[in-house]
Amino acid sequence: MARLPPLRRHLVVLVLVTLAPVLAFAVWLVFRGNAQERAQLEHGLEETAEALSTAVDREIDRGVSTLQTLATSENLRTGDLERFRTQAAAVVLAHGGLEYVLLADASGRQLMNVLVPAGEPLPPLARPELIRDVLENGHALVSERGDAGADGHLLIGVRSPILRAGRSATLLVASVARRSIGNLIAQHTFPPGWTATIYNREGHVLATSDVDRAGLGRPATPAILDAVARKATGVAQISTTDRQRFYAGFARPSLSGWVVTVGVPLDAVEASLRRSLLLVAAAGVLSILLALGAALVIGRRIADPLVALAAAAPAVVRGERVALPGSSAREIADLFAALKTAADDRESAEQHAAEAHRLLRAVFDGTTDGVFVKDLGGRYVMINEAGARLIGQPVEDIVDHDDTTLFDADSAARIAAQDREVIVTGEPRTYENFSVATAAGHVRSYLSTKAPYRDATGRIVGVIGITRDVTERQRAEEERERLLAVAEEANRSKDQFLAVLSHELRTPLNAVIGWVGMLRSMSLEPATSARALDAIDRNGRALAQLVSDLLDVSRIVSGKLRLDTRAINLVPVIEAALDAVRPTADAKSIRIQSVLDPRASPVLGDPDRLQQVVWNLVANAIKFTPASGQVRVSLRGVDAQAEIVVADTGVGIDAQLMPYIFERFRQGDSSSTRAHGGLGLGLALVKHLTELHGGTVEADSLGEGKGATFIVRLPLMVSSVRTAPERGEPAGTSVGPNARLAGLRVVVVDDDPDSLDMLSTLLRQQKAEVRMATSAAEALALVEDWLPHLVVADVEMPDEDGYSLVRRLRLLSPDRGGATPTVAVTAYGRVEDRIRSVAAGFDLHLPKPVEPAELIAVVANLARRR
Repeated sequence: MARLPPLRRHLVVLVLVTLAPVLAFAVWLVFRGNAQERAQLEHGLEETAEALSTAVDREIDRGVSTLQTLATSENLRTGDLERFRTQAAAVVLAHGGLEYVLLADASGRQLMNVLVPAGEPLPPLARPELIRDVLENGHALVSERGDAGADGHLLIGVRSPILRAGRSATLLVASVARRSIGNLIAQHTFPPGWTATIYNREGHVLATSDVDRAGLGRPATPAILDAVARKATGVAQISTTDRQRFYAGFARPSLSGWVVTVGVPLDAVEASLRRSLLLVAAAGVLSILLALGAALVIGRRIADPLVALAAAAPAVVRGERVALPGSSAREIADLFAALKTAADDRESAEQHAAEAHRLLRAVFDGTTDGVFVKDLGGRYVMINEAGARLIGQPVEDIVDHDDTTLFDADSAARIAAQDREVIVTGEPRTYENFSVATAAGHVRSYLSTKAPYRDATGRIVGVIGITRDVTERQRAEEERERLLAVAEEANRSKDQFLAVLSHELRTPLNAVIGWVGMLRSMSLEPATSARALDAIDRNGRALAQLVSDLLDVSRIVSGKLRLDTRAINLVPVIEAALDAVRPTADAKSIRIQSVLDPRASPVLGDPDRLQQVVWNLVANAIKFTPASGQVRVSLRGVDAQAEIVVADTGVGIDAQLMPYIFERFRQGDSSSTRAHGGLGLGLALVKHLTELHGGTVEADSLGEGKGATFIVRLPLMVSSVRTAPERGEPAGTSVGPNARLAGLRVVVVDDDPDSLDMLSTLLRQQKAEVRMATSAAEALALVEDWLPHLVVADVEMPDEDGYSLVRRLRLLSPDRGGATPTVAVTAYGRVEDRIRSVAAGFDLHLPKPVEPAELIAVVANLARRR
């Protein structure tokens, strides 16, 4: 390591460096002061020249005013030149600065001159061209004479026009003595060394403040003439003919066009600057010598303790105790304390850095999002455990590897493109829902935010990012979009249904109204009238069926459809439905074949509604079966269920329509060219009515043109239950011996005492074992302790409603009652209320008021299905 200069040398340099700006500043002050003095001098010269110029103008103007006053003389107007001569002589005497006054005509001939006695001949004017200028311009004219007067003064003429009949006839001429111009300079007081000079238009000296006046008549220097040519007033640096340099202020009197200068020798101005510079130089040399001596003395007092302190500094840093070097300087003691404080601060900073590192590591390792750092080559420098889990590889298999070894080629290329974008732009970027495939073949969707990773100098050295697995969220979003599409499709189906409804209503109405109009005309033959009545009857029944279907669907959706349930034999119910549609089948030569097993009975249900189910299925089969086709209807018992099967040889069901075949308003063809009428409600009614009986319905088809099969399954009753009477026999509401619910354990939940008592009594009459609860918490405790077969619960309860109850129930394991069937009994009967109940976990939704037979049938069916 090169040897550094000692502290004393630095102190000497410090003194010199410190004094240098001071001396420079002093020199600058000298020059600045001199510049200010020059500016003040120039300003004074210019002001003095302007004042002297004003005095010249004032003197000339006084002569002009005097002539203008004489021009108004009555003696001049009447032509009495003798008296005018006497008047003019008096004016010259009174003025004091005029040599003479004369009167001349337009040709330049003198008519009167106060210097020439009366009667003596008068010479012509020496410069007649000046007369023409005055007469042509009509203004007063000031000019200088080129010759000297008898007393050696230069004469100045001032001409003033006299107008007669609108034109100049004569003019007055006055001569101003050069001594009066010199008196103007003498009347001003100038500082010592200043010189004032007045030049005529030709640039010759008219008057000067020089005592000897040796320069009178001498021409002006070119510098003065150039300066005056550029502007009327100002200051210029000039040289005289004898090579003397001056600062001169100049001005041009406006009336005469002369030039007035006031100057001071340049040597006198610069002498002050030279004196100041010499004084500053002497003071600077003395200051440097004194400062160097002081630096050597004080430097020794500073350097010695510092040398000792430098030797002790390593020990201080190591935390060792050392003696403080003796010094009278407080700063040295402060330096020793600062060294020890710095050591303590360094130790504290290291502790804080370690704590910050631990905190950062805790966040890095504890977050559920993947956090990673890559270098510019795309290799992973760091990654947390969460990020490794997202990739599906251990951390050690990811660090020092790039994405090409972790993902498939396409995914790795897209990730690399994202990294390049962040590095090139230098801005953070967020990439949403981008899918990548790992090397193991797993495809996941990620939300990733990436930002440039910079070093201490701010240079980008890589990419830092946070990644979250949003696969499930994306799937949920896709499901939402799918459900939205389904809703939109349902809305389109509704619009199509309304169009079909309009068609299905207007078509029979058109026939009815048309035939009625013709019948009223009384012009139809008997055979035609009979045909008209048949058409009216047929179309009226079709309208009635349409309205009935619409009302049934409305009741089912709103929860207002009531079942008149009883124990019934399905054979007569099916036969009655077949009898109702047989005429329609015969009209199309369609053969209906039925195989009905009487052992597939009894079931608990409403015979009219079950007949409606069979009628809809068979009528639908006849509608879509071509002429001479076949419809097969069978009833059989399968595993404690009655199966009603309706199969046809018709047009079949398209595979795309099959998932929606039981939806309301769904039709295979709703266009204006469809071959079959209807509203698309029949199969929806079949599904709703079957489910109200605790049953199921399904459809099957091998495809278009290969027919369709519908299967309705209804739960069979126990054999001890009395079957319903044959069709036509009065149907009672009795449910037979009180053995339908025997042995069933039922928990009834309701906060209303009357409702709780009514439901419990009804179920006990059917030999069910009933336990009551007035809150959700009490009901849950009963379920876990008693393990009932069924729970009947109100929805609207204080503190915790029925929805919360069933959700908590479904969280239990099956062996603790989590799979127990539940029935919602509520005053809310809208479609959305039913949907909410089912979504919460209820198996069935019964709107109040509840018919006893309906509740018993529902409880029995649910318990049996369990």
